[in-house]
Amino acid sequence: MDVSAFFQPPEILTAKRALCIQPHPDDNEIGMGGTVAALTARGCEVHYLTVTNGDLGQPAEPMEPEKLAVVLEAAHNAPTAHNNQPQRVFVLQSREALEKADECMDSHFAPPMILAVAYDPEVAWKRAQDGKNHGEIDASIACAQIMLQAADLGLGTTYVGMFDPDKLLAAFPEMAGLVPIALIPIGYPAEGAHPARLHTTRIPLEEMVQTL
Repeated sequence: MDVSAFFQPPEILTAKRALCIQPHPDDNEIGMGGTVAALTARGCEVHYLTVTNGDLGQPAEPMEPEKLAVVLEAAHNAPTAHNNQPQRVFVLQSREALEKADECMDSHFAPPMILAVAYDPEVAWKRAQDGKNHGEIDASIACAQIMLQAADLGLGTTYVGMFDPDKLLAAFPEMAGLVPIALIPIGYPAEGAHPARLHTTRIPLEEMVQTL
């Protein structure tokens, strides 16, 4: 008897519910983020099961205030359109704040601190030709400055964009009127921690650059 028909893989994009199991925080986003986005766009109920918290069982080592000050100054000095400086940074370090932020995120790292980066759309420069608000661009540059400065200080970070912005704003009324764009866990990397393999995958330079 031909039993192959019993073992045909299902058409995943027609699923009504999906359980995504990952060994470490952000494995699903890196390995199948596009599939997860496609499933949710089709109304699929997606659940995550993370079997470790990503810290190798070691307690999170606190970051020195002096290093935090340097990181925040890097965000402060980030270039912005028309120098309007709409970026806003919230330092989440109390247990209550970290727990509230974690509940809004799809990736969980158990860090000693999270930097929530947002922008004020009323302060940001708007391009005259089409009214484009540059706040998200400005805040993204601040995020890059934060992450580069942190790496220079021997700290680890990751850019988390998979969070519920409405839930985050409800949890932190201090962010009222702002647009959050990223949550950046920051601290000392656990022993043996390393970027996932896709972090170093790059398209050919010729595909990215055109000389005209």
